[in-house]
Amino acid sequence: MSPPSTSGLSRAHDLDDRLGAAEELTIVCHNNPDPDCLGSAFALGWIATAAGIDERCILYSGEISHQQNRGFVNLLGIELTPFEAEAVQDRPEGSLLAFVDDGIQISARSTDSRVHIGQVLDAAFEDVGSAGGHREMAGGEVPLGVFADYTTDDAQLCSIVEQVITSRLVAELNLAEGGGS
Repeated sequence: MSPPSTSGLSRAHDLDDRLGAAEELTIVCHNNPDPDCLGSAFALGWIATAAGIDERCILYSGEISHQQNRGFVNLLGIELTPFEAEAVQDRPEGSLLAFVDDGIQISARSTDSRVHIGQVLDAAFEDVGSAGGHREMAGGEVPLGVFADYTTDDAQLCSIVEQVITSRLVAELNLAEGGGS
C-alpha cells in the first residue's frame, strides 16, 4: 500500500481545519439517497464528531424506498431528517453545510412547438452532466463538483453556477442575454 499523496493529506488537513472551526454541521444527501450517499454522510458525521462537532444533522429528500437502503440506515443507526429549505438557509456563524453526491437539478418545460426542450438540455449539458427528455418537458443533473475548484465561498459558488447554467441555456436557445432575442 502506497502512502497517501500530499494533495490527499492537504485535503484531509483542510477538512480537519474547517471542521475544527465549526460548531455544527448539516449534511445534505441527494434525492432518494442510496447506500453510497448514506454511507458518505454517516462517515462525514463521524469525522465531524472526531473534530469536536456535537451538533450534526443529515438531511434527505425523496424516499429511502429500497429495502436494502432502509436496512442500511437501520443497521448503522443513521438518524435522518427530511429536507426542509429553512435548515440550509441563513445558517449561523460556526455552522457548516456539506453536500454528499451533490448535483444541480435542472428541470424545463416549453410550450413553444419550435423548441424540443429535451434536445436543448441535452446539447447544453452533455459535456458536463446528463440531461434530456421530451419536446415539452425535460430534466437533467450537473454534478456540483464540476465547479468545486473555483471557490470555497458559498455565495460566489452560487453566482458561478447560476452564470454558467444560464449562459449555456441562453446559448443553446440562441437568445441574447438581457432579454433580447
